[in-house]
Amino acid sequence: MNDKDETTNYGVGWKTVRHIYLSDKKNIYRSLKWPLFLSLVPTLVGILSDGNSSVLLESIINITISICPAILGFTLSGYALIIGLSNSKYIDGLLEYKQKGKSMFQSVNTVFAVVLFFSFFTTILAIVIKVIFECQIIINSTITVDILNWSVVFIILFLLIYTVNSIKDIVINIFNFGQFIQAKKDSEK
Repeated sequence: MNDKDETTNYGVGWKTVRHIYLSDKKNIYRSLKWPLFLSLVPTLVGILSDGNSSVLLESIINITISICPAILGFTLSGYALIIGLSNSKYIDGLLEYKQKGKSMFQSVNTVFAVVLFFSFFTTILAIVIKVIFECQIIINSTITVDILNWSVVFIILFLLIYTVNSIKDIVINIFNFGQFIQAKKDSEK
């Protein structure tokens, strides 16, 4: 398969995941608006209340490191459930059902891939930031430290909330898959 094929719905790799996921702009906006809002509000409240950015950052990092691996496990379990049935007649039905040029199976598969990526990326980023934080790097400028800390607070909070918010997409995909199987079973009677 050449590079040109990878940007279609039938390619492989992250380019194709990105192509399928980003093809629905309205869905992207819906998935980003609450995480952006819910990470911006505490960050602004912290900045305006003159909160201690280091303490909050450390707390958010610890929460992220404790939550994201569980989300990763939950997502992999759901993905294994769907992929485990990939040779069944039910998957054939998901492959035939098309919306906006994508099969339902491609949509489900893409959501799992995106959530897995964000869970993995957020976990790794939080671990790296925790290690850097533990090095206790001394920066003499309080303003620089605050700007850096509040920026990282916002980024990590956004990624954490986005990842947690994505659980609803995984749950609805598993529910829809169950509903699809039920409809197939009922139509066979």
